[in-house]
Amino acid sequence: METSDSLFRFVEFSDRHALMPQSISELESFATWGLNDLRQWAAGRALSYGFERSVRLQQNTFEIRRGLFSFSVKEIGGSAAAEVVAICRAMRVPERLVPSLSRFFPAAAFVHFGFEHAGPAMIGKCYLELPAPAPDTALVSGRLQFLGFKWSTNDASVAVVTRYRSLSISSWNTATELMLANTGTSLRPAMLKLMSRHRTVESCNYDGLSLLEIEEEGSDRRSYDLNVYNLGLSVSTFAEALHDAAKTLNLKLETVNHWLDANATAPVGHIATGLGRDQQSFVTVYCDPRRAETIMNGTSS
Repeated sequence: METSDSLFRFVEFSDRHALMPQSISELESFATWGLNDLRQWAAGRALSYGFERSVRLQQNTFEIRRGLFSFSVKEIGGSAAAEVVAICRAMRVPERLVPSLSRFFPAAAFVHFGFEHAGPAMIGKCYLELPAPAPDTALVSGRLQFLGFKWSTNDASVAVVTRYRSLSISSWNTATELMLANTGTSLRPAMLKLMSRHRTVESCNYDGLSLLEIEEEGSDRRSYDLNVYNLGLSVSTFAEALHDAAKTLNLKLETVNHWLDANATAPVGHIATGLGRDQQSFVTVYCDPRRAETIMNGTSS
């Protein structure tokens, strides 16, 4: 099976197909908003896929009800475009986004379906990922890597298109400066500590850093996403920095610390930071892709 290793980790299974989990407790509120349709589709087509959790910290909000399912377009087959649009419609995608999604789809190598809560809004997502450049090809800064369609499943007025562009970054200091510059002032000390924890891990290899610049159509805001899959880091590496971020963002420390303890050994895939549409600083940690096999076999929730 092909693998996606730029922004999202596509979990590869040996030679058997995973079963769609019947219970992912933090996402069950989406059961009738497209999640059940996704389950039935994946089971009916016997598709392999990856699953990744994430947690988002922002002012007064610690949100763990977030998850991402990743599929290979090649494995879905010749009817992939129509099938993906059908799943998005089950997730209540606004029809005005469908023409753009359909037009871009032939270029995609992977498709990712996301579900998350954002305050009272229930957000559906569909990311189309382009093939990665050949290993011997120099990275072109500004290359489009993902096109993200995001909408509220319970508020038709919320619908945006986001572009994720690869940046050619070889210096850890440059990556740190870019990420901090687009984070609110109060959150910068915690983010600096987080980035420093990356740097102090002896096994880190900083050649060819995978950093994405994220732009939302119709907005001048920027955020950044740093891929750290290859560094072999876990949540515990960043626990102190995330605790500091939680204090700055006025979060319930008992809740945050409980999550940090429960997920201490979970591998971290990538970290995003910047300003949200509400101009509030945030940090998002994407983790736990390696648990996908267990979850999908129904032995964990």
